[in-house]
Amino acid sequence: MKIWIITSGLENIVLFNILNKYNHHYIIYWDQENFSYEDKDFDFVLKRIQKWIDELQKKWVEKFILHPIFEFYFKEKIDVLPLYENLVKEVFSNSIVGKIWLIGNKLDLENINFSALIGEYSLTERQKSIKKFNKWFKFYSKEVPLWKYYLLQLGKRDWMIRKTIKNDIKYYFDANVDSFLPTSWSIYAYDNILYQKKKRIHYQRLSKVEEINKYLLEEKQDTYIVDIIWTWDKNFFLREKRWKWLIFRWK
Repeated sequence: MKIWIITSGLENIVLFNILNKYNHHYIIYWDQENFSYEDKDFDFVLKRIQKWIDELQKKWVEKFILHPIFEFYFKEKIDVLPLYENLVKEVFSNSIVGKIWLIGNKLDLENINFSALIGEYSLTERQKSIKKFNKWFKFYSKEVPLWKYYLLQLGKRDWMIRKTIKNDIKYYFDANVDSFLPTSWSIYAYDNILYQKKKRIHYQRLSKVEEINKYLLEEKQDTYIVDIIWTWDKNFFLREKRWKWLIFRWK
């Protein structure tokens, strides 16, 4: 299967921790010229993604992978893999009090919209038995400008990344919420840190994302193909071995 991944940085590339286990032909449309989408205006990013979709639809395309908020936006227009949609449904079904913390960039938090999913959602038997459960859920948010994590990662100061994340999410753990939901795939670059700090809050690890979406990705194989299309100077990408490592698992 040919899968087109539209990205500007880490926001979708993190998924290769899952995708490189499946025998597909991945084509990464890397809009490096506008890195990072996550600190841009929604309308600007929407136009950029629409431009690349128009370009790619002229070719033979089977599936798209988009940033989560644009996965929702385009799902009725093109064949987008509903990876994030399935993750959200899983989080809903595991919620006990209907209170969910969202963590992500300003772009995500201001434009993410779960209303359609909530309208279609049916409570589990356990949720129905909880008298105070609110079907419509309550969402709380914490803005985390992930571009600062990218800079730290490329600077190879991992201890600074851990400290930054811990400071950004420390007040989550004293709140009366039961679920923790990232609004961007890029947060999963720090999956182990978040899992270690989650305490009593339910958190779907990246491995869980694969489990709930594996039927979309077919059978696991030993090989896969990756093509990368740059919109800027490719030498920048090639110099950064850590970017390359996120895509290719050398054996």
